[in-house]
Formats: sequence, C-alpha cells, structure tokens
Amino acid sequence: MSRSIYLPRIQFSLVWLFAAVTAAAICALIARLCGWVESLGVGIAFVLAVVAVWVRGVPYSRLIRVTSGILAALCLWFVGVDWSWFINRCPHCASHWNVAEVRVFGLAIHTSNGPDHCPSLRLIAEDLGAPCPHEYARWHKWRLWGLVFPGPPFHNGTCCISGGDWYEHSDNRDVVRSMARQNPQLGPEFRRRVLLGHDHLYAQKFYADVKAAANPMGSATVAAAAAPLPTVLPNDDE
Repeated sequence: MSRSIYLPRIQFSLVWLFAAVTAAAICALIARLCGWVESLGVGIAFVLAVVAVWVRGVPYSRLIRVTSGILAALCLWFVGVDWSWFINRCPHCASHWNVAEVRVFGLAIHTSNGPDHCPSLRLIAEDLGAPCPHEYARWHKWRLWGLVFPGPPFHNGTCCISGGDWYEHSDNRDVVRSMARQNPQLGPEFRRRVLLGHDHLYAQKFYADVKAAANPMGSATVAAAAAPLPTVLPNDDE
C-alpha cells in the first residue's frame, strides 16, 4: 500500500506561500511586542490548525483533526491571555500601588488599581503646594498564563511594611497647610530636599515639627506612639 494513502498531499501554491509568510510575520510581530514564548506558541498553534484543516483520508482522521484543533485553541489561550500583577511606584515620593490586568498578547482589556500603599509624602507635597514630579515606573511582579498557570515573571514576597496612617486622615494635614500659608518657600524646599534630594534627616525633622504642632500638649513619646513615622521613604537602592 502506497504511503500517499495515509498522508495528505500539500502542493505548493500561492495560497500556501501567502499563508506561510503571513504566519511568519505574525510570529515575528508577537515576538517583538510580547516575547519569544508567545511567538513560539502562536507558531505551534498555526501548525496544529493546519493539521486540523488538511488531514484527510488517514486512519482516525476525525480524532486527529479534533485533537489538533483543541490543542491549537489551548495553545493560543495559554500564550495569548494572561492575568498580570504590576506595581507602579514613584522613586521620589515612594507612592506605589498594585495594578491587576487581564491582557491579550500584552494589551490590557481589564485593569483594576489598588489603593496607594504610601501616600504620605505625596500628600505632604500637595498640601505644601509643591506636588511631586512623579516618574512612575512599573514592575511586573506576577503572571498567570491562561489565567490559571503561574509562570515567569513569578516573584513572591511582600510589597512594603506600612508604618501606620499618621498623615492621610489626621489633623497633621491642617498643620502642613497652615505652614505652607505662613512660609510659601517651604513647599519648594521640601520638594527639592526630600523628594528630589532624598534628605532623610530633613524629612524626619519636618515630621517631628508637624507632629509637635499638631500635639502641643503631648509628650514626645505619646506623640510618637500616636503618629509613628512612616517607614517607607524614597530609597535609592530600590
């Protein structure tokens, strides 16, 4: 029995040439935009789709076609769709929050943003009338391929350790706004020395002055316990 009975004949034609060139261009584009894993997955899915369409006249051809079609769809799903967890962070004011995205080949189709984990410096600068010149950078923390399978990047660990809500919902904001009205140069100085210069000693003294003004009758120990210093400041090493 000849071999041609069991294998489909695929003859060269302009249609096949166009399909092959188009598939190669799509894989190259995906490799450029997303990565080689996604590109490889699309290439494998294309081959499986060809098998599902063109296999004829062989034993179990229906089973082969159905299996190839399902595998092609699964391949596209797992390399094309993912759930990603990002962290957006400003290196100046340390403001940062979690971002969750459902993406299709790197394009977000659904995004949800969490609350700011460290808003104190950002709010102080705004209350002083000298907002932080944010330069947010994004860090890809975690990824679920196909929404279910964890894969690279896959970074465990805590995001930060909060020092408590000492500023956002307190009388300290009124004190800072009052200080800004009394000294218009305080805002630019704070931005230059703390946000841009990362002068931690100046920041600690500023916090102490604010808390002392907000709690004039309390001792330093009581004030420190009631309004602890934030533990997250701009860090050149992060």
